[in-house]
Amino acid sequence: MIVGILAGGKAKRFGGDKLHHPVGDKPLIDIVYDKVSSLGYPVYIITSEDRAESFMKRGYHTLIDSYLIGPIGGVITALQRDSALLVAGDMPFLDKGFLKKLIHISGRGRYTVIPTHSVCLLEPLHAVYSKCILGELISYVDSGGRGLQWFFKHRKHLYVPYYVKNGKQMRSFYNINTKEDLHALSCEEIYSR
Repeated sequence: MIVGILAGGKAKRFGGDKLHHPVGDKPLIDIVYDKVSSLGYPVYIITSEDRAESFMKRGYHTLIDSYLIGPIGGVITALQRDSALLVAGDMPFLDKGFLKKLIHISGRGRYTVIPTHSVCLLEPLHAVYSKCILGELISYVDSGGRGLQWFFKHRKHLYVPYYVKNGKQMRSFYNINTKEDLHALSCEEIYSR
């Protein structure tokens, strides 16, 4: 099993490279990396070829997403390596205890486990994926499919939902889209998780 940090977005709403933008004294990508690296699995930044060098300069291992079709391409890229815990690179409030719980429920990647909340909204960018679904994901993409929400809502047999009600766990799903989102954060809250 691996851990993949999805870092392929263009950050148009942010107006620049948000993953290298500092939050306190660290770039956002370092905060996310530090949280998942302590889980004990190899960690890869999943990104486009043109962005890979900026992560490799920081000492990170990368996997190149050659699909360039959004997060689903990053998921496929990771699963071509192994089953994976996947998180978005712009999620500063990741809760290590919650991530460990997802890994445990998944049987360390044997099953796909996706957090679910508020009227069955899935969190596919904060989930454990079994390599077993790779073929079906590729078929979906080959037929023009792109959305992970749609993919899983129409293939409920492929994943185990993990229902989230705890506020601390819900906070894990918060992601940075704009500079205003970033300025509203408390660095103490981010670093304490």
